[in-house]
Amino acid sequence: MSFSTSRDRLQQLEEIERDLVAVIESAGQSLLELSKEQPSEDYIISRTTEFLKGLEAVEKNLSEQISYLSNATTSHQHEAGIYGEEKKFQLVCEATANVLDRLNSLTKKEAF
Repeated sequence: MSFSTSRDRLQQLEEIERDLVAVIESAGQSLLELSKEQPSEDYIISRTTEFLKGLEAVEKNLSEQISYLSNATTSHQHEAGIYGEEKKFQLVCEATANVLDRLNSLTKKEAF
């Protein structure tokens, strides 16, 4: 992935975040109106509709981002599938430490 593509993806995520804030604000405005003694039904319907449309857009955009990330990680095995190699490296390090400990203990026994 190029730097500009990464930057574009981050900008898209920031836009989704702003949209999510707007959705939460719409919900808050609806709830605030509902808490009044005589709430405006039109206002509540307007804010609720705004909330639902915004939530749908956020869900769609997040799904696109998740889909992109899923495709990016599965098509680049050398970048995404390193867990096995990391585990092998960890086991080799532990085995090396065990051999070193064993050699040190043998060396100490020979010194006596």
